[in-house]
Amino acid sequence: MKITIIVGNGFDIGLGLKTSYSDFISEYADLSRPYDPYAIETKLKELINRNKLSWADAEVAFARLSFDSILNDCKEFDRSFLNLLSGFQEALVKYLESEEKKFAFAKVNDDLKYKFIQQILRSTIEGLPSSKQGEFIEQLKAETVTLQGINFNYTRTFDGLLPSLDDNFKIALKEGLEVQIKMGEIVHIHGTLKEKDAIFGVTDPQLIESKRARELCQLGRIFLKEYQDAELDLKGYESAKNLVRDVDLALIFGTSMGLSDSSWLSTLVFYLGMNNKLRIMLHLYSQNPMKINNGMAYTLLQKNGRELFIHSLPDRDDEIEMNSVWPKLGQVTTLLEGPYTRMDDSVGMGDPWDLSGLSKKLVSR
Repeated sequence: MKITIIVGNGFDIGLGLKTSYSDFISEYADLSRPYDPYAIETKLKELINRNKLSWADAEVAFARLSFDSILNDCKEFDRSFLNLLSGFQEALVKYLESEEKKFAFAKVNDDLKYKFIQQILRSTIEGLPSSKQGEFIEQLKAETVTLQGINFNYTRTFDGLLPSLDDNFKIALKEGLEVQIKMGEIVHIHGTLKEKDAIFGVTDPQLIESKRARELCQLGRIFLKEYQDAELDLKGYESAKNLVRDVDLALIFGTSMGLSDSSWLSTLVFYLGMNNKLRIMLHLYSQNPMKINNGMAYTLLQKNGRELFIHSLPDRDDEIEMNSVWPKLGQVTTLLEGPYTRMDDSVGMGDPWDLSGLSKKLVSR
């Protein structure tokens, strides 16, 4: 059995790291600090301060800026745009590096890694309705489970909690149930915090409102994620596709699959249609988690999860395209909100991967 875990920024936030775009923007656009009032970057920061709420997805917000007016006093549009983009991206990387340093990688031993894998699988079982748990358990027992991952974060906190590539070990999920695990590849689809490795941008060129900026991005193969991935020869997108092409389960945690990644969302839905054995399970974040077993509440929970797979599809207005999507949504399951068994064997609602417990052990304040 092959399981691909797809993890997003909700994972780092759950650990207590301030890695959201909103956190970064609050620091980047802080005009109470010394700044050059004549710099192009100051115009950008002033614009951000007028409506910080629109920068929850900084990639989309950056794409939608009116660069023609921001750069109207500049002699060279192309050079000025590139300087503005690189300065913004460098500031983001520097900020995320400072947050990543709060995570104590050195404290993560093998025992904790195995417990984390145990928690992921156990919470997946407990997140299913009781009527579906038995079938999933039988799949886990039948053969070696290969665990692999697609990491949408620039940080390596998730990687740091996992055993090494090709490690083989057994995990006891409950009394009488042991599962053989083999670790597979973890792909950072957007790169990492290495120099010139972190990919910042969107997947759909039409999101870039300035025609001049859009043409520059297409010609220079910048700010467009898949172009940049190919230009830097990172092979992140191709590797990620391989991890969903022939798997039994895609388990999603902490990612909303927003507009900035609409192309990847289409790819995931495409493989959902091509691979009849593929099942997708996802945890939805909830501020007030409730115990749900069946009935109307369960139906609404499934609806909310499946909406993640259609709300930002580029072709969602294409009736022919959507007709191929609707029948496959039954393969998408939103996992229940608990109760979950923690690493210390206590039981609680929400936080299925016990991230608050890990945060207390591994994240400095």
